Amino acid sequence: MWPLLLGLWKARRARKAAVTAIAPFVQRSRRRLGDIPETAWLDPYLVGFVVMFITLVARRQVDALDSQALGLAQCSAWGEITGMKPDLIGEETLHCCEIGDRDFERGCRDAMTVDLALYRSSIMRHGDLGVMRLQDDSGFDIAGERDCEVDDIMQLWDGFFEAQVLQTGLHRHAPERASDVAHRAG
Repeated sequence: MWPLLLGLWKARRARKAAVTAIAPFVQRSRRRLGDIPETAWLDPYLVGFVVMFITLVARRQVDALDSQALGLAQCSAWGEITGMKPDLIGEETLHCCEIGDRDFERGCRDAMTVDLALYRSSIMRHGDLGVMRLQDDSGFDIAGERDCEVDDIMQLWDGFFEAQVLQTGLHRHAPERASDVAHRAG
């Protein structure tokens, strides 16, 4: 019984860490772009991007996560971040992995780039996660590490996440605002 409880506790800690790190980015995008439709969250690129980002944050925060605890953390964090049912993402992720979806794989690689930008300095210099609150140019708080440049991280997020939401054509947005975001991301 103790190993099961330990796994659940680790999954909960991993979920909370992932939501704390990623949800502010998504909330910022929702404010900038308007609501993100549910169908966008199942786009293979965005599935890979968000699930990989969750995975990287979860593994960094919680040592020795077994596959069950990681899967639980991924699904529950994804559900909390997107506002959708968490059971949708597991099957979609497995499907994209099994068929070798290129967009999914590109999303995973891009999430690694954002994650590395967030955590590079604290890992290399301090060996810890020294997380503090940073603000982008609009005053919106994001979770970041001590020495990162907020503008660089926000450019990565805009270029990967927001540009993909706009590119999928699934996003309902005012044309002049969408072109402004796409122009900055390009």
